[in-house]
Amino acid sequence: MLFSQLFVNTLKEAPKDAVLKSHQYLVRGGFVQQIGSGIYNFLPLGKKLLDKVRFIVKEEMDKSGAQEILMGFVTPAELWKESGRYEQYGRELLRFVDRKDNEFVLGPTHEEVITHIAKNSIKSYKQLPVHLYQIHTKFRDELRPRFGLMRGREFIMKDGYSFHSSYEDLDREFDTMEMTYKRILQRMGVDFKIVEADSGAIGGSGSKEFMVLAPCGEDTIVVCKNCDYGANIEASKRAMRTQPRAFEVKYDSNPPQAAFARFTTPDIKTIEDLSAFFKVDKFYIMKAIVKKAIKVDNSTELVFFFVRGDDEAQEVKMLNAINKQTDTYVTLEDASIEEIEKAGLVAGFIGAYGLRHITQAQHIYFDESLRDASNLICGANEKDYHFVGVDLSTFEGLDYADLAQSKEGDFCPKCSGELYYT
Repeated sequence: MLFSQLFVNTLKEAPKDAVLKSHQYLVRGGFVQQIGSGIYNFLPLGKKLLDKVRFIVKEEMDKSGAQEILMGFVTPAELWKESGRYEQYGRELLRFVDRKDNEFVLGPTHEEVITHIAKNSIKSYKQLPVHLYQIHTKFRDELRPRFGLMRGREFIMKDGYSFHSSYEDLDREFDTMEMTYKRILQRMGVDFKIVEADSGAIGGSGSKEFMVLAPCGEDTIVVCKNCDYGANIEASKRAMRTQPRAFEVKYDSNPPQAAFARFTTPDIKTIEDLSAFFKVDKFYIMKAIVKKAIKVDNSTELVFFFVRGDDEAQEVKMLNAINKQTDTYVTLEDASIEEIEKAGLVAGFIGAYGLRHITQAQHIYFDESLRDASNLICGANEKDYHFVGVDLSTFEGLDYADLAQSKEGDFCPKCSGELYYT
C-alpha cells in the first residue's frame, strides 16, 4: 500500500492523561485510539505491530507442542460459581445478565472454560499431556486504568492451559514454557528478568513472572547482587536475620536484656518513639498491624499481624496467610481507630499477650523472623504500657507466616548475597 493511502491520524500534542512516553507515542503516532476508560482501538499501524507480536507468540507456542484454540469472550457465570471464584475474584470481574436473566461474565481469564472443555473431551490418560492456548480478548474492570495499554481494562492476552497424568510431567511442561517464554521475549528484543511471583486468585503451588525491566513499570522486583535470585516483592523471601540491619543500627545492636515486666510508656505510641524511649533498635520491638479482612460475602472481621519494628508487612503475604485455611477473604483494609477500640484495644499499645482472649480473633499471625524470638518489647494491650523482656518461645500455639516485605540490604535466601530493588 502507498503511504499516501494509509489510514493514519497523527496528533500534534499528547493527551493530558498520557504520562508515559510509550502511551504518548502510540496515540500521537496514530497506532491506537482511546474509546473509553482503559479501552483502545488498534488503528492500521497498531494492528500491524500487534500482528507481529502475535506471530512470534504463536510460532514459539506451536513449536513447544501447544495447540491453539479460541474460547468465548462471554462466559456463563455458572462455571465461575462452580469453581468458587465468582465472588472471590472481586470487583475486577465484570458480571451482567442477559434478557433471559441468565448470568454471564466477561472473561478475565479462562481456567473455568478450559476445565469444562477438558472434562467433556479428555476421557483417558492416554490423551495426555495436552496443552491448549489462545490469543484472545480479556476484560478486567480495573479501578484505575492508566499508562495506556499497560494497565487497560480490555486487552489481548495469550493464556495457555495444560493437563497431565503426573506431577513430574506437569513440572516438565512448566520448564518447557519457561524456555518458550524466554525465546519469545528474546525475539522481541526486550530486557527481562524471570522472578518468583505470587499466584494470586488463580492459585497453584508455584509461579514465575517474566518482568520487562523499565523505569515506568508498576511492580518492584527484588534481586540478588551475587546470584540469579529474583522475585516480585509480593513473593520475595530473605535469609533469616538475627540482628538489626548494619546500616540501620542507631543504638547498641545487642539485644536489650531485661526480665519480663510491665513498663510505663506515657503516650509512646509509635515504633520510632518507642525505640528512642528505650534506646534500643527497632529490630527488638514487635510491631502490631491490625487489618479489616473483607470476605466474599462482604462481611468483615479484624485480623492481627506482628512483625519486627524495622520491617513492613506485605499486604499480599498477609492476605495469603489468612486464606491458607479458608480461602474466603478477598481483600484487606486498614482498621480504623474506632474499630480497634470497639475490639477492646488501644491503638499504639497492642501486643501479643492476651490478644486472642480480648478480641476472640481467629487470625493472629507472627512473621517468621519472630519465631521463638526473645528480648522483645511489645504493647501491653493497655494505654501507656508496654511489656519488656518478652520471650515468644514461652508462648503456645502461635501461628507463624512469611509476612515481612523484603528490603534493600536484606540477605538472599539462596546465597546470602545482598538484595536490592529494581
